[in-house]
Amino acid sequence: MDVITLCGAAIIATFVGALTGIFGVGGGFLITPALIIILGIDPTLAVGTGLTFMLFPSSISMFRRRGSKTIDLKLSLYICVGTLAGVAFGKHIMTLLETLPPFRFGVRELPAVEYSLLWAFLGLLIFIAWFLIYDYRRTGGQSSGHRVGWLSRVHLPPMINFPSLDEPRLSLPVLTFIGFFIGILTGLMGIGGGVVWLPVLVYLVGQHTAKAAGTSLVLVWISSA
Repeated sequence: MDVITLCGAAIIATFVGALTGIFGVGGGFLITPALIIILGIDPTLAVGTGLTFMLFPSSISMFRRRGSKTIDLKLSLYICVGTLAGVAFGKHIMTLLETLPPFRFGVRELPAVEYSLLWAFLGLLIFIAWFLIYDYRRTGGQSSGHRVGWLSRVHLPPMINFPSLDEPRLSLPVLTFIGFFIGILTGLMGIGGGVVWLPVLVYLVGQHTAKAAGTSLVLVWISSA
């Protein structure tokens, strides 16, 4: 590995590590495409490298948050039932993409897995941006003290109580399904899911932002591991 690649990797790692500490996101949504586009690393290797990298900043951030009561461990463990299954399924999809023939653009060939991953990242970021803009316009940027997540309206048994939430009863099957879906993103795209988990925990589950950031760190750590 040459010096330019090492310096580029160090800059990317510093930037992504800062995001992890501040927002509770693992940074896989940035580091994996950055490794592919900027450093030219093989997509499959970039996915694994991104997941491995995220273990370190998420571990440090969780350690720094110890005793701060900003992590809901019970909620994290219930969600991870679906997340781990989703990771395995996402990895299976990645394996299938590796067997597809490359896409040809004029005289250039692009591996199917690289083409698919870059489009998936673009779609994910566009969706998150749209959702945040939609919510801001809907609420006018104001946040009430009592937060109610959208999932509290779904009463599919069994229901589980989470005392840290303002509306504590949530459906276990729904939480498992959401965990499974985001787990697929982890196994396929090499993201720990923090960029997705933060809005999910705030808007769907109903956690307050500080606790959502801490809880998403646990989910990122488990899925990355």
